[in-house]
Amino acid sequence: MQSLPVEELAQAFTTFNAYAGTYTLNGNTVNYQIEIASIPNRVGTTLVRTFTLSESRMTLLTTPVLSDGVEQVFELVWERI
Repeated sequence: MQSLPVEELAQAFTTFNAYAGTYTLNGNTVNYQIEIASIPNRVGTTLVRTFTLSESRMTLLTTPVLSDGVEQVFELVWERI
């Protein structure tokens, strides 16, 4: 396995987010029960997302979060091709 420079690894990690576990649906809300995550303190928590479905596209929205003093909502779009 090729060793990568620490700076490159750090940059990759700051732009990557992954989690896995089970989920439950309630209307247009999905609750993810996190069992493993790239951010360790998320393990054992529940992430709440609202979603919309439109033809071949699913859009997930986070609950509002405070980031650098500004409230933001993050959006993830999945599209079936």
